[in-house]
Amino acid sequence: APWTRNRRTGRPPGGRVKTAVAAWLRRGIGGYGVALGSVVLVFACRLALDPVLGDALPTLFAIVPVVVAAWWGGLGPALFAAGLSSVLALWFFIEPRHTLGVGHAAGWFALGGYLVSSFVICWFAERFRRTSRKAEAHAAHASAQQAVLMAEMEARKGVEEALSASERRLRA
Repeated sequence: APWTRNRRTGRPPGGRVKTAVAAWLRRGIGGYGVALGSVVLVFACRLALDPVLGDALPTLFAIVPVVVAAWWGGLGPALFAAGLSSVLALWFFIEPRHTLGVGHAAGWFALGGYLVSSFVICWFAERFRRTSRKAEAHAAHASAQQAVLMAEMEARKGVEEALSASERRLRA
């Protein structure tokens, strides 16, 4: 509603701090919620496929929550998804089951490959987010500079017109 916004800036009342806190909560809590939800969904899918897959491919879908959390919430939620998925895979799908230990080399390779892949995804996602933020900041700065230059051009145009008018009066 228009009466709930600042007339000068058009923003909701509370200014930048309130907006920044709201964005942080939306990004932070939302990111971790998405990470948790995607881990639970993928875990349920892998658990449903457990009679078919058995001990094979214990981290089959576990990379999906890492990608989703990295895209949605950034580094923290992606690392949370990777950690939670690895603990669930260790407990439920890697032999010996229902322990946090690994009994054979195949389990170590599955877990190690999953963790390396997860960390690479987290690293690339964080680099992408940082680069995007820098690009947005540079674009905002360029836009502000353009506005300054346009105002300066308009001011110079007015001065040139005034100078031309003055020259015409002197010649007449």
